Amino acid sequence: MSIDPRDRNEYLLRAANEAIQLNRDSPSDQLLAFLCECSALDCDDELELTLAEYTTVRSHRAHFAVARGHQVEEEIERVLDEFDRYTVVAKRAAV
Repeated sequence: MSIDPRDRNEYLLRAANEAIQLNRDSPSDQLLAFLCECSALDCDDELELTLAEYTTVRSHRAHFAVARGHQVEEEIERVLDEFDRYTVVAKRAAV
């Protein structure tokens, strides 16, 4: 079974964000730059989240932080929450 390139892109960007945040030593309420974890292969948008916000998003393996408006078709993912700086989506079928 092959993985959809859009799914692969989301998980790759999330892995990059996780690697970046591991090396950060900043207050939990400081805004930090993260890569948009959307499925668009050409997206290079950055999001601003606090480390606490990012940790909350990452508390579930199927949740991703994406730029507002970057969510995709309902059959692939659903919006869990929208904020002024980012949107939290859940993959319908976690890889």
